[in-house]
Amino acid sequence: MRVGIIGGGFIAQIAHIEPLSRVARVELVALCEPDNALRNRVADRFAIPQRFDRPEPLIALELDAVVVALPMLAQELVVEQVLATGTSVLSEKPMATTPHAAQRLVELAERTGARWAVGFMKRHDAGVVRLAQLVERALVDRRWGRLLHVSMRDFCGEYGATPPDHFRRDGSRQWRYPESPCAPNDIAEHDHSHWMYSLNVLSHDINLLHHLLGELHPNSFAVHEGGVQRLAMTSNHCPVDLVAGPARFGRWDQRLDFTFETALVSCVLPSPLDSTAEATVTVASKEGTEVLADSDAPRWAFDHQSKNFVTALEKGDDFINSAARCLRDMDVIHSMWTKTNETSVD
Repeated sequence: MRVGIIGGGFIAQIAHIEPLSRVARVELVALCEPDNALRNRVADRFAIPQRFDRPEPLIALELDAVVVALPMLAQELVVEQVLATGTSVLSEKPMATTPHAAQRLVELAERTGARWAVGFMKRHDAGVVRLAQLVERALVDRRWGRLLHVSMRDFCGEYGATPPDHFRRDGSRQWRYPESPCAPNDIAEHDHSHWMYSLNVLSHDINLLHHLLGELHPNSFAVHEGGVQRLAMTSNHCPVDLVAGPARFGRWDQRLDFTFETALVSCVLPSPLDSTAEATVTVASKEGTEVLADSDAPRWAFDHQSKNFVTALEKGDDFINSAARCLRDMDVIHSMWTKTNETSVD
């Protein structure tokens, strides 16, 4: 499978190039990175033969897929160029900066036959897979009674883990990609930074809650002093509360708690940069606390994501993180900002 990469920065190297280089049936054939030194260092390390400083020559190649990992405001315009050719795409999140743009790009992919996955890598974490299976069974067989409440916290202002070896850009960017608008017209300009935080951080959490619970309906939303964002929702099963903020205390702090009538199912998510860890799932009940694990050798979620992307392309299967599914995340984020019963910004 011939794959091109647009973007040679930190996330492109860590989350995509390195994991894809470990998939035996993938050939990394081209890299686009405007910074000359960074482009050559990365391409040399991963033996990528074709190298470009602009995306258009790469997009014109005969490729099976293109990975787009660019700064948030630059990404959707390049994704649009690739989708227009009918080539399949794996892009970083968020899928776009406005719900209108997201819908437009999904419709473009449908017209051209391009397949598009969005990089919500937590869905691929082996611990999250166990959690999803466990919760799905419990909702059907009522082994712990009704699901009463779900809460999620995300205070991950720092990665709290040493990243794998990678190259950094020396100095400022030599060339900047064109950028899309950072927010919809109905978001006030003084709220744009908070909107961007919602897209960058809460989108991960909302995507995961959609994966585990299905449809979500925002009820109230607030941005508090210090940048803390609180969202109250309902699912088809129970109330759901999400709180996130840019706390910095040296570790990654992201977890889910499912409160059933007779058990508490918890999931602690690892730093995305910890290549030796997967999510830890525990079940606490009157009988005690059980930790659920399949093996003593966790596999990195980014490795799972790359392998699953390639396998789905080969088999013609739908992506578990398809862009069409991710439209729901954009709808929730827009609704919580504009249509909830209570929206406030301190």
